[in-house]
Amino acid sequence: MNNLDAVFVNFYQTFLSAWKKHLIFPVSNKKQAFSPLS
Repeated sequence: MNNLDAVFVNFYQTFLSAWKKHLIFPVSNKKQAFSPLS
């Protein structure tokens, strides 16, 4: 694993965990807000 891979994986894991926290809890509100788009 080179430096770029390590940085990318670290960023990806941090971003994904933060994104999951924001996505999972208000999912019912987001579904109603985004229903015209889906």
